[in-house]
Amino acid sequence: MPTDANGTYTLPPSYFVQNGDPIQPVQHNPPLEDLQQAQTDRVMRDGRAPMTGDLNMDGHRVVGLADGVAPGDAATVQQMQQAVPAGAVMAFARNTAPTGWLACRGQAVNRTTYAALFAAIGTTFGAGDGSTTFGLPQMRGEFIRGWNETGSGIDASRAFGSTQTDENKQHTHTASTSSAGSHDHTGSALSAGAHTHTASTGSAGTHDHSGTASSAGAHSHKIATGGSTSGSFDYGENLDNSQGTTSGGRPYQADVSNAGAHIHSLSINDAGAHTHSVTVNSGGAHTHSLSINDAGAHTHTVTVQNEGSEARPDNVALLYCIKT
Repeated sequence: MPTDANGTYTLPPSYFVQNGDPIQPVQHNPPLEDLQQAQTDRVMRDGRAPMTGDLNMDGHRVVGLADGVAPGDAATVQQMQQAVPAGAVMAFARNTAPTGWLACRGQAVNRTTYAALFAAIGTTFGAGDGSTTFGLPQMRGEFIRGWNETGSGIDASRAFGSTQTDENKQHTHTASTSSAGSHDHTGSALSAGAHTHTASTGSAGTHDHSGTASSAGAHSHKIATGGSTSGSFDYGENLDNSQGTTSGGRPYQADVSNAGAHIHSLSINDAGAHTHSVTVNSGGAHTHSLSINDAGAHTHTVTVQNEGSEARPDNVALLYCIKT
């Protein structure tokens, strides 16, 4: 067929005749067959014939399309934009924004370049420089909460696009320990082995001890007098000749005058500054009993400590983007 891959049609080389030339089948039939094939392969303008292959636009646009209706219809750009309108926010499982989307990190973007987005959200999330740019939502590390546009009920009176800081509802935690009932605690002391204990008394300093002798009452003492004596005698008895004589034949007893009732002083010499040693004998290897009194049935106070820096559910980090 004289139509090449680029769609260029050429006539068969035998098509040309001059006046007076007889027309041969080889000149007549091929061009007609070629025209028939060319007509069969054409795209009919009324759309009656379906395509038998892919429509290669070679980089050219299909223009003038109507909006698609059926599932297999081609959609216009306007339909696509309306399907995901400017200002839509979506989480993506990728770390960069796809074409037609911008990452929501609170940055300012151009009002003219992103005119459709600016028309949709305006300066709700920031006025930018006030003339040529506007702000995008800041979604890094944030959760989305449904806006209560009715102004009543949960999270009422919130401004659209406003942010909230983290907060926990005021609450208390209760805790208790079960009573163990009235009970005792037992304990024991380990044996210290055979040992001794040392002790000392403090010095009393230099001092004296005083004392007295009781009075013997009025009395006299007998003594022997003159020369040597023979026989026996006992001091304190009245001696006579039957008990012995003196060498001169004279009596040998004498009376000592009565000194009357009196006492004798007693002095105890100073021992000087000193201490007295005290020795405590070893009690041998032993233990000491330990008794712990019953405190009665009771409970113990439990304190619950605060942990963590924020309240959060289980989550996964994805990239929030906004449709331009």
